[in-house]
Amino acid sequence: MKRAAQEPKRLVREISRLYYRRGRKWEFNESGIDIFEKDWDTLALLDACRYDTFSDVNELPGELRSVESRAASTYEFLVANVSERRLWDTVYVTANPMLHRHREQLLPDFHAVENVWANEGWDEEYRTVRPKTVTEAAIRAHRRHPNKRLLVHYIQPHYPYIGPIGREHFPLQNLSLKNELAETDVSKETLKRAYRENLELALPAVRDLQKSVDGRTVISSDHGELLGERTGPVPLTEYGHPSGIYISALTQVPWHVCPTSERREIVETKPEQDAEKIESETVNDRLTALGYK
Repeated sequence: MKRAAQEPKRLVREISRLYYRRGRKWEFNESGIDIFEKDWDTLALLDACRYDTFSDVNELPGELRSVESRAASTYEFLVANVSERRLWDTVYVTANPMLHRHREQLLPDFHAVENVWANEGWDEEYRTVRPKTVTEAAIRAHRRHPNKRLLVHYIQPHYPYIGPIGREHFPLQNLSLKNELAETDVSKETLKRAYRENLELALPAVRDLQKSVDGRTVISSDHGELLGERTGPVPLTEYGHPSGIYISALTQVPWHVCPTSERREIVETKPEQDAEKIESETVNDRLTALGYK
């Protein structure tokens, strides 16, 4: 019954995708920015971070403005910015398994990739990678690759919600946030508080990263998050970040430039040999815990 009830929503969502993607002409939001054409030495991505929420809670030094993302989901973000692109001057440190999951389609070409989610970086209690863990991995990567750009992909504020409010109202064993929220008794206000709390938990770790690496650090996001907004052109209340829906809650993201120390010299060199083997069971477990399955 639940699957049948979802069918009308899927149809409406597909109509919206066709509208925003100009039929099928756009594979991603072509109005958004190319992150690798922007000026940064370290780019910290807060997964699913809305500009309005970031603006409300952010107390980090620097200058904040909004930019338009090319994506409404992480996979779209990778297609738009990474796919089949030579990025030998960049090390990608990520808590998100999406690049690894779709590596055969995306054909990423970074100098190196650090999959923080794969092994000891994964927190079994919280079923995610905690922000401090990502920062520690990024600092180690910078020490190994001092002349590379760092693209550092945090999970928070993306689900699961690991703060007190989030853990009370969104149990970690309930892993289908995107599809189930409309049917729960949790209010939109509680959802927004849990989401905001997740972001607040991440920002100190991002600040620690900025203080620990030289050069120009920018804080941004791959895409935003729907917290019960109505999408169009056919009205539908949505949660999460469905791909191909290019409304401001999903595509307007922060671009916070931290005070810049001495710039580091960026050098492009051939990629490291990728010797890391990750079991498909591990990948699927992480994706499920993060609400992708």
